[in-house]
Amino acid sequence: MPPYVVAAVVLCSCSYVSDRIQSRGLFVAANSALAGVGYVLVLTVLDNNHVRYFAVFCITSGTYTTIGVVIAWCASLSDNSA
Repeated sequence: MPPYVVAAVVLCSCSYVSDRIQSRGLFVAANSALAGVGYVLVLTVLDNNHVRYFAVFCITSGTYTTIGVVIAWCASLSDNSA
């Protein structure tokens, strides 16, 4: 449960800030990098469960936020084209 709570907070804050500054690419790149770091940690650190648990936070926060911001980006693109 804690990784999902952190992911929800990160998603809401990144979505709010990206909407206010009207820039989504930087947030998509940063959160994708965060998720990538988490996946690298899970695959490379095999003996330290604390690091692996931190990696789960990185993975959930990065992937959920990237998906949410991309969906919002696509929705705003379709609204502007009409």
